[in-house]
Amino acid sequence: MIINLRGPSGSGKSYAVRGLIEHLGGGELITETVQLPDWKAPKPTQIGYLLPHDIWVLGKYSISSGGADNFHTPGAHDWIEEEVEKRARLGLHVIFEGLVVSGILGRYLALSSRLQPIPWVWAFMDTPAEECLRRIQVRNGGKPINEGHIHSKMRAGINQRMRLQEAGERVAMVPKEDPVGWLLRTLDL
Repeated sequence: MIINLRGPSGSGKSYAVRGLIEHLGGGELITETVQLPDWKAPKPTQIGYLLPHDIWVLGKYSISSGGADNFHTPGAHDWIEEEVEKRARLGLHVIFEGLVVSGILGRYLALSSRLQPIPWVWAFMDTPAEECLRRIQVRNGGKPINEGHIHSKMRAGINQRMRLQEAGERVAMVPKEDPVGWLLRTLDL
C-alpha cells in the first residue's frame, strides 16, 4: 500500500508520520548516497525510515517539517517518484508527504496508475485553515505569515480531492484528532 499524505503547511502531515515512527519504535534511519540534479556531487543523505511491518517512510523527521520537503530542489520529484516506485515494488508499504508534493497531482496520479494493482490512498489532512495558521505561527515564533497562501492551498486540496474521486481513486480524510491512529488502522496494524 502507498499512502500519500496531503495538506497545506501546519496541517499535521509530518506530525502524523513522526508519530507513526515513534509508535513503531523508531525503525531504522536509512542513509544512501544520493545525487539530486542541482547538487555538485553525490552525498550521503538520510532518505527514509524502514519501520516494522515492512513500512517505508520517505524523508527524515528530525526537523519540524519532514518528508519529501527535505529534498526540495529542482528535479527532486523525479527522484521522489523513483524512490516511491522502487520501495513499493519491493513489497513495502510506502508513506510519503510534503508541502511541495501536496501541490503536485498529475505526476503522482500517473505513478499511481503505473503501480497498479498496488493500493494507493490519497490521504488529505482534515485540519481547518485556522488551526493550520495557528500551528505555523507557533512553529515560526510568531512571524507574520501569508494567510492567503494557506487558504489557496486548502482550495487546491479540495479541487484535488474532487478530481481524484472523479477518477475513481481511493481518497480519505485524516482526522486531525488522531492521525497516527488513522495510519495504523489504514495499514491494518
